[in-house]
Amino acid sequence: MLALVVTACGRGAQAPKQRSAARDAGGPATTAPSAAVASAKSTSAPRASAAPTTSTQAESPATDPTQQPACTLEPRAPAGPEAEALFILVGDETGAGATYWVQRQGQAVRWLGWSENVIFAWNGGVWRAGSEHHEQKTAGCQADSGVAQEPGTATLEHLVLLRLDAPGRIEPLGPPRVPHATREASSESRVIGLVGPYLYALTSAFTDDCGAHGNGSVTVRLVHLDTRKSPKLTLPPTIEAKAKKQALAYQKEMEDPNPLRMRWETMLPNFDRGKLTANFVFVSDTNYGASSWGSYQHAEFVEGPPPQELASHASAPALVTTLKCGSGHVVGFTQAPPGAAEHDAIKRAFQRPSSGPAPSAGSD
Repeated sequence: MLALVVTACGRGAQAPKQRSAARDAGGPATTAPSAAVASAKSTSAPRASAAPTTSTQAESPATDPTQQPACTLEPRAPAGPEAEALFILVGDETGAGATYWVQRQGQAVRWLGWSENVIFAWNGGVWRAGSEHHEQKTAGCQADSGVAQEPGTATLEHLVLLRLDAPGRIEPLGPPRVPHATREASSESRVIGLVGPYLYALTSAFTDDCGAHGNGSVTVRLVHLDTRKSPKLTLPPTIEAKAKKQALAYQKEMEDPNPLRMRWETMLPNFDRGKLTANFVFVSDTNYGASSWGSYQHAEFVEGPPPQELASHASAPALVTTLKCGSGHVVGFTQAPPGAAEHDAIKRAFQRPSSGPAPSAGSD
């Protein structure tokens, strides 16, 4: 199971016994499976841990021995269309992401490039996920003491998709909104997966509402790239029962006499050996110190088959299975359009395999 870390960014609370003890500024940890994001306060782009190699080079150490290759490529291609080329999106438990551009060449597979950004093909073009930052004044809030606090600043990250091979710009989530009655606020949004025409975007946010501590929130949206609408997904049988069983085990571990009322929040994608699997996220209200999906929410994750609405996108081309990424997982893929390898703007968006290792995840 993949594990991302989303920190609630709280202050001053002491966490009780938890299965994950990562902390940020004294607040509770938030962990979740997927190839997604790290902290709600972070504004860095997804990063790859190292440049790709072929599997025949995998045994050779990188220039820096602490930076091993992020992914290797099987040199022999499985059966499939001639000259097939894919953009493959990979993520790991650190929240880092990278796009690998691979192509079938006869019976072999070769690298065309890699990028530490999310790049994908859609509607005849090639797009890169990026962000814009906006600062706005907040309305301020009233502290528990009754004293009104001065307005502060909201620093909000806006997810945008920019076309590389022609003019084009899309705001898949719409403009960010400043929370009401808050002193300080920040947010981050990024793409964490692609399933057919559906884009998965995660938004993590922090607010200072003049209370005893700040509050974090986590939202995952599945958006159709054509309509910008979110589909209604059907929960597969047995998944809810598994979530309740896990919640009971957690409740016993935490020695909490209060039952957890779990509700289905979202699902996170993962292509395991070319087949789409889902991590279903169930959340329940909890105390601040036990938060694990934003503030005052505990999350349980259940792996299972994808919802029936995504069944037509549940199989990846065989070429995807040639990519081996260790702890990384394939969270999306698209067919590179014909002529992409000859387009200067697309080529500039990728680094060539000979250009050396990529930055380590989390580096500046």
